[in-house]
Amino acid sequence: MDGTPSSLKLIKERRRGASERSAFCLLLLLLLLLNYICIMSNISEIIGAAAAAYERNMQAGSGSGAGGRGGGGGRGGRGGKPDTREGCWHCGSHEHILRDCPNRGDRRQRKKDVRRQAPPVPATPPAPPAPLEQRPLPPAPPQQQQDDEEERVAIEKFAAEFRRQRELQRLQQQQQQQKDEALEAEMAQVQAEFRSRREQLRQQRQQQRQQIGEERKAAMAEFKSREELHEQQYQQQQQQVNEEESAAFVRLSLRYPWRP
Repeated sequence: MDGTPSSLKLIKERRRGASERSAFCLLLLLLLLLNYICIMSNISEIIGAAAAAYERNMQAGSGSGAGGRGGGGGRGGRGGKPDTREGCWHCGSHEHILRDCPNRGDRRQRKKDVRRQAPPVPATPPAPPAPLEQRPLPPAPPQQQQDDEEERVAIEKFAAEFRRQRELQRLQQQQQQQKDEALEAEMAQVQAEFRSRREQLRQQRQQQRQQIGEERKAAMAEFKSREELHEQQYQQQQQQVNEEESAAFVRLSLRYPWRP
């Protein structure tokens, strides 16, 4: 890059393209996260429904086995061992079935542990007896509603973070644009300054050439006048020599007269 306006424009276009690509990547990541959350929620619902159906079938099978085999030796009896050939649907182990899975309900157990580990609520004085016309309290939300609420809170946090990143990116782009504009203004000022200096140098050179031409003309005129003066002096001296030569010959002819 040579710092010209075209190169600055190219740099700005590249930066704008990079910011657009990063924004597109963030948006694509948000969409993928939302899709993943929806898929996981659907999978959890399907697994829960399948587990409940399987448990009902197992309970029904155990009841029928106890009635048909006398209660003690069937698969559903108290002293019998459950059939683990199908394995556990929750963890994939073949050592136990779904109802005996130790990993089943880990999420609920963790939530229960968190609730148990919460600081105890300070003792409050007993509330006054409620009037007869007071409505009953609404039932506690089910587990699915709590999960949906947690997912909604997570999505809102992600959306807030995404908006914060976009705002930060917008501020950075604005600051970069201001820097580019200031750089362009300074470059234009520098170009104008050097352009004026070049114009001054060109004018000075033209004036010097004109002055040298005038001095040359004056010198040529002086040389020409001196040459003419020298030529006149030479002509006068030549004429004087000729006249003196003629006078000398005349004197000689008078001294020595010519005889036929």
